[in-house]
Amino acid sequence: MNKFLLSLMALLCLNFSFGQILSNDCSSLSQSTWTFNSITQNSGYWLFDASSDEVITETIDLCAYSSLTLTSNLRSYGSGTPPECTIKISDDNGANWTAASTTLTSIPNTYTDYNFNFGPITSTTVQIRWTKTGGTRVLRINNIELTGVGGGSCGSPADIDKTF
Repeated sequence: MNKFLLSLMALLCLNFSFGQILSNDCSSLSQSTWTFNSITQNSGYWLFDASSDEVITETIDLCAYSSLTLTSNLRSYGSGTPPECTIKISDDNGANWTAASTTLTSIPNTYTDYNFNFGPITSTTVQIRWTKTGGTRVLRINNIELTGVGGGSCGSPADIDKTF
């Protein structure tokens, strides 16, 4: 096969590959890459029991990705009204949380994956924040995963398979 064609195919695979950008099984609060505000750790999940409890990622470089999907595995627990969880994206290192957002409502008493498709966000200073914004039941986060497709505005992905 032609060397040029092989090189082109390899380049396309690198620049348009699908990859895991971050993954967290929420089994620890001691990770230096996250900021926890009033979050409790219980048996493999993060517990949000009051309104405004939140967790924020470290700064992430997402400019190499053209499509992004954030999957959060959530459940409610206890009696009362189901919790709400608001997820916001900052593209300026947390100064403003206006790049993208979604509010998840009626979170059931069983773990459920919620997918938030956003992007591209062509920034090297992205942060993601989860906040309990309503309901009387507690909110549990069991797993978080961010995936993307390479080929964004600044070349090939540099952070694929990063575990926080």
